[in-house]
Amino acid sequence: MKNFARSKIVKRLLLSFFALIILFMICGFIFLSDANKMATLTRTIYNHPLVVSNTSLLASVAVMKIHQNMKDLVTSESSSEIADLNKKNDSNEKRVYDCLNTIRENILGQEGKDLEIQTRALFSQWKPIRENTLMLIRSGRKKEASKIIKTISADHVEKLELQMNMLSEYAFRKASGFMKHTEDVEKNIIRRTLLLLVSGTVLALLIAFFTIKKLLSIETELNEERNRLAITMHAIGDAVIATDRNGCITLINEVAGNLTGWIDKDALGKPLGTVLNIINEYTREPTENPVSKVINTGHIQGLANHTLLISKDGKEYNIDDSAAPILDEKNTLLGVILVFRDVTHEKQAMRELYESRAILQAAMDNSQAGIVIADAPTGEIRYVNQAGLMIPGRSKDEIVNNIDIDKYVASWRIFHFDGTPYMRDEVPLARAILYNETCSRELILRKNNGEDRYVFINAAPVNNPEGDVIAGIAVFLDITDRIHANMKIIESEERWKSLSQSSPDHILLLDRKLDIQFANSASPGLTTDQLIGTNIISYIENNQQAKIKTLLESIFETGLPANYETSYIRPDNQIVYYESRVIPRKLSGDIVGLTLSARDITDKKRMEIQKELLEAKLRQAQKMEAIGTLSGGIAHDFNNILAIILGNAELAMEDGLASDSLQTYLNEIKIAGLRARQMVKQILNFSRQSSLEKEPVNISQLVIESLRLIRSSLPTTIHIDQDIPFISTVIMANPTQVNQVLMNLCINASHAMNNEGTLSVNLEQIWLGKDDVKIAEDLKPGNYVRLSVIDTGHGISEDIANKIFDPYFTTKETGKGTGMGLSVVYGIVKAHQGAITLYSEAGKGTIFHVYLPTIDKKIREDTASPSPTPRGNERILLVDDEEMIIRMAEKILTSLGYTVDSFQEPEKALRQFQKTPDHYDMVITDMTMPGLSGIRLSAELNKIRADIPILLCTGYSEKINETTAHDYGISKFLIKPITKLIFAESIREVLKNRQSVS
Repeated sequence: MKNFARSKIVKRLLLSFFALIILFMICGFIFLSDANKMATLTRTIYNHPLVVSNTSLLASVAVMKIHQNMKDLVTSESSSEIADLNKKNDSNEKRVYDCLNTIRENILGQEGKDLEIQTRALFSQWKPIRENTLMLIRSGRKKEASKIIKTISADHVEKLELQMNMLSEYAFRKASGFMKHTEDVEKNIIRRTLLLLVSGTVLALLIAFFTIKKLLSIETELNEERNRLAITMHAIGDAVIATDRNGCITLINEVAGNLTGWIDKDALGKPLGTVLNIINEYTREPTENPVSKVINTGHIQGLANHTLLISKDGKEYNIDDSAAPILDEKNTLLGVILVFRDVTHEKQAMRELYESRAILQAAMDNSQAGIVIADAPTGEIRYVNQAGLMIPGRSKDEIVNNIDIDKYVASWRIFHFDGTPYMRDEVPLARAILYNETCSRELILRKNNGEDRYVFINAAPVNNPEGDVIAGIAVFLDITDRIHANMKIIESEERWKSLSQSSPDHILLLDRKLDIQFANSASPGLTTDQLIGTNIISYIENNQQAKIKTLLESIFETGLPANYETSYIRPDNQIVYYESRVIPRKLSGDIVGLTLSARDITDKKRMEIQKELLEAKLRQAQKMEAIGTLSGGIAHDFNNILAIILGNAELAMEDGLASDSLQTYLNEIKIAGLRARQMVKQILNFSRQSSLEKEPVNISQLVIESLRLIRSSLPTTIHIDQDIPFISTVIMANPTQVNQVLMNLCINASHAMNNEGTLSVNLEQIWLGKDDVKIAEDLKPGNYVRLSVIDTGHGISEDIANKIFDPYFTTKETGKGTGMGLSVVYGIVKAHQGAITLYSEAGKGTIFHVYLPTIDKKIREDTASPSPTPRGNERILLVDDEEMIIRMAEKILTSLGYTVDSFQEPEKALRQFQKTPDHYDMVITDMTMPGLSGIRLSAELNKIRADIPILLCTGYSEKINETTAHDYGISKFLIKPITKLIFAESIREVLKNRQSVS
């Protein structure tokens, strides 16, 4: 029984278990079915109402943008703006149709589909409204177009917005119905679950286990749906926040979190006002929370265009969009969904666009230049500013929308400067529109009153992105005053040019760089065109350039006129002298250049230089006269000394007591005395003011003698290398002047070598043919001697070489030379029908060549063998104030056989002669003596006895020579020192002449 009972119980338990299992399975299937329905309803709640509602909102926004763009079309001025707005409308219309397609794909129920069809039909009515409006705008009937937009278009937009709201509300109603259905299914599941739990305590856990497991599965599915929804929300480009019916946040996507600065976990459960901090952009006052508005009204709320969102970190964003209620099927508010987006950049772009339009419009309206804008390709004028009306003297009605490209010339009355009318294709604006080119012209616009206005116009095309010309713009300036001013300037310049050309002075206009801008005349070898553009300083001699440049530049600072004299180098290398006056040239008070008036004073300067040269020659002559006087006195005393030395040397040599070695010494003393005599003679020839008469001269002998004197004038640190062959070539010259030429060249060479180096002097006979004489001016073909002076000094630069023979030009420091040396050399050489040239290299020395013509004449040379010393037995009266000379002369005369009475005082000699005039055969007297000179003594002696022979001997005298000696009754004139042979021959010559006369 127990077993039976047990089996029964077991059976019952099994049956109950199986029944419960079957019941659980049935209930489980029912529960699963309801759960699936619930999941499906949940997906429907999220997919259907949100997609339809959001898409409706997007479509509403697109409709609003279309409407706004149509408003902007009415106010747009340029065709480019109109084209841009049309493109935007095309895009927005496409967006609306895309939204309607999305709604059609997702909306449920016939009512929803009917609403979608009605909305689509209503939106299709927009196209004719738009086309009609565009037609009016293009035809310029903007007022009518504006009226359509304000009435028909606005009504249409309002209907579309109402229709979109109906779609959104229908979607939310459907969502609410689905929500209630979901709640009913959930209640059935709970009841059945409780029933199963009450049915069996033992199996309740199992049923609960499976039920819970199933519920967990369902919950997982629901969470997955929620996650998919969250992913969708975060993938949306706009910011989305969902709240419950109390306004607390239940969902916030990433975009909203980024804009508000809140992360989702911190924002969930917070009141929307805490997270969404919005204010009025202009008043900075808080704005009512849109969620609160929706909760209070139950209607969709749009945000104002001037709403600012302040994020958690203080950043500000312009936002735009709307908030909508979440309703169940009973229209019970379940929460609010807020969709917004950041329009900061769009607002900024719109603001900048508005500002740029305003600035551009103000600039065009207030521009002093005329501005004209025309359509392409017709050329119809669409805009002209006030200046564009005033310059040609037209009214706006005459121009705007009344002139096309074919009427430009006739309507604007456009002419060339020569009075011929423009052709259509020559007009700059027409060329910009027709040929897509930028074009500038100066032309004439003739006003209605017949007045001509000179205009500069620049026109350019306006291209679309494809490069097509969509408009043309022309900007023009009234240049009438400038043209008239230029004409007056040209007339003034012509008058000034005429006056300046008639001026005898050179007139130059210089700019601030001292470049020549104008020249009324030019120097020989240059045209005015060649002068213009060159720098005035380049024509000034190098040594004056820095000084003149500083002077001219100082005028720009001081503003004061300046006068100066300077020399210029002509293209033919001739130097000309100018006296210049410079005054500043001003423009608007600023010095812009200089006016230079230069008068050629070359002739005057040359006369002054000639005068200075003559004065210098006079001073030189006076100096040489003084030197001659001084050297004459020195020569007199020196010659007296030499006379004593030579006389005594000869006496000692004739004395047989001297040994051979002593004879040699005495002979050298005699030779040295003779050389000293020759040097004194050369000094006297160089220093005294002898006449410049020329005579045949053996050039070799003259150069050799000159070099002896020059050697003593130069420092021993200079080595003289001379190559002077003793040739019989004769030139017609003044020996003193030739000596002066060689002296000057050698002294200059010494200075060039700083008194150290090698001085070479060469002499050679050459023939110059026709080609050879080109080396210098005025040379003729023939025989010449070439005297060359070569130094190893620093050389001469080319610019100095060109001026080195000019009077007073010198490179020496002040006080070290007058600059006359080489000019005198040049003058002497020219006076001898010769030429002087130079060749020099910097650092390598200088070569001077002096060319002197030769003459076909020989100088007779005494080649006879020495004759024996003549002797006599006459009585001679000897007079000289030097005791040693008296003693030496007595010995010589006595050795020659003469009887001598000697006196140191000429007065005693005269008294002795007066006592016994016939006692003496001859008188020998000195020239310079105290009390009574040799000339006066000779005159007194001649008074006493006219036939008395007189031999006058002197160390130096300017008053007497061979010619004048006879005028004073003197038989012969000798210069001390005198050798014994010459002394003896002269005595015999004088006595012989007396005998022949008697």
